[in-house]
Amino acid sequence: LAKASREKVIKPSKLSLRITIERLGQDKQTAEQATWTIWGLLSTWNPHWQRNQEVLDLVRSNGQGDVFEGLTSLLARKDTQLKLKALGALSQLPYFSRRNKHIMASSPKLLSRLSRLASLDDPWDHNTQQI
Repeated sequence: LAKASREKVIKPSKLSLRITIERLGQDKQTAEQATWTIWGLLSTWNPHWQRNQEVLDLVRSNGQGDVFEGLTSLLARKDTQLKLKALGALSQLPYFSRRNKHIMASSPKLLSRLSRLASLDDPWDHNTQQI
């Protein structure tokens, strides 16, 4: 069983990660699937999380897609589940990565959206204006 589960772990290419990042800006269902994919690729239960993080860094460095920008933009959407998944995926990015910690700490857009979420009584209320 352990061998079978290891074989199902996907190690994406730069192209597939770039496409996944692009999907963050699409309709709710597509964006939610892309967010969940990124979260899973970077979660430490995935034995290839470090390699996946390096590939995401390379995609960003080459100007082919910015996972931070894509996930940060999702925090402006009204859908609660999408925001939660975006926060979950964002939380995986700085894990053991000084570079990603710096990127997140120096992103005015991300920091303002997180600050706005923290200041709301109920940030998950669907009737709350977009952030």
